[in-house]
Amino acid sequence: MDDARIEEMLSSTYSGRLGTIGADGWPYVCPLLFVMLGGEVWVHNTGATGHLRRNVLQHGKVCFELDVPGKVFPYGRLEPAPVV
Repeated sequence: MDDARIEEMLSSTYSGRLGTIGADGWPYVCPLLFVMLGGEVWVHNTGATGHLRRNVLQHGKVCFELDVPGKVFPYGRLEPAPVV
């Protein structure tokens, strides 16, 4: 995929999933909100050092998947569940 297409996709959505590797070697995937700013992806996170940040600092290998919003499926009228 060329850079123009990547930037187009990143600019068309606002959420994704960041995959990291934990200290135990297992994958850890976290949903995040993000913005494209100055050609960079900035993820919504915290200053606290938690599981996600430790993984990034320890391994540095990550992957990022985009959630692209689409049409809402027309479920129709929803009826309340019967009380038993």
